[in-house]
Amino acid sequence: MKKYKIYSHKLYSPKDMAKRTGIEEEKIIALLEEKKTIGRKMGNFWFIRGREILEINKRLKERKRLGVNIP
Repeated sequence: MKKYKIYSHKLYSPKDMAKRTGIEEEKIIALLEEKKTIGRKMGNFWFIRGREILEINKRLKERKRLGVNIP
């Protein structure tokens, strides 16, 4: 997997985030829909700040460890 640099001040879409982290786009969108405080929804599109990507990764790993079913 190619390494991409993530800038903390830039906005990323779930598609960009999936490409950079290797997590499926559907799982990212499901987490964003559940936790409305992370990311920003503009129209039908989600935008995520670079510094929030670390928080999303931490939450998804925690869910995987606990065995919670992620759609």
